[in-house]
Amino acid sequence: MLARWGIYILEMYQPLTRLIFASLSSASIGIYLWIHFQAPALFETRLWGQGILSMMLILLYYRICDEFKDRDTDAQFFPQRPLPSGRVKYTDLTILKHSASLAGLALNLIWPTALGAYLLVYGYAWLMGRWFFWPPMADKRLIAFVTHSPIAFWGYFYLYHLFGNASDPAGLPIAWGFLLWIAWPGMIWELARKTRAPENEQAGYQTYSVILGARGAAAMTLIFVALQAALSAYVWTDFSIWVQGLLGLGLSLMVLSLLAFIWQPLRFQKSLQPIAEVLVGVVLLAYPLSYWLMPGLAG
Repeated sequence: MLARWGIYILEMYQPLTRLIFASLSSASIGIYLWIHFQAPALFETRLWGQGILSMMLILLYYRICDEFKDRDTDAQFFPQRPLPSGRVKYTDLTILKHSASLAGLALNLIWPTALGAYLLVYGYAWLMGRWFFWPPMADKRLIAFVTHSPIAFWGYFYLYHLFGNASDPAGLPIAWGFLLWIAWPGMIWELARKTRAPENEQAGYQTYSVILGARGAAAMTLIFVALQAALSAYVWTDFSIWVQGLLGLGLSLMVLSLLAFIWQPLRFQKSLQPIAEVLVGVVLLAYPLSYWLMPGLAG
């Protein structure tokens, strides 16, 4: 079973990607709190370990929940994946899912710095694996988008409380605008990766472009990019001109790729997901870069 866990984790969970994501998320939250509240928890190694590991366990938990939801779809469209191919068993993932739950809960009970926030994000992930995966929702992707996408926001909410409560047990003010700004690119990525040219749609596999049309889905994603630009007003002055330029470039590339797709969907479809990933990366790197580039901040 351990060998089969390894197959699943390497192929479907991709731990290095999750580790980088969780590390940059923790760095962004910690540096934001340092800039605005001089929160010393940024420099506590234990908090970093707890935040990164908790995030990775939550990501693993609802990645596995997704496997059970998509069982029939994966068997039809992705037979090479570990579960449909028979290289990993569903009983393996049931045990791994519960192990991830217990490990995350134990970690946050041993160090209950942000236990309430952890239970909130775990509870939301649990609902995603239960009520939100109610079978009639399977062919209602827009409803699933509304119910699933906030998980990223609540993950950042947990990290904010973890570093914030360790710095000030009385609780630091919640920066809702900042949390929305850092979580929003994940929604753009979700829309972009499931927007396709009509020629590339698969019967029985629902994308946003199946529901709204290729150009309609791209237009909706453009609205989300515009909202991301508006949310930048909450954080813009935290950054040097170089980081501001990098953020502007990420947003501009996303807009250009969407406009190109609207012009010629088949030709430019392949650019949508990678450029959305660039935007996510730029947002996650903004605060770590600023920590080193802004005069006197790192000292």
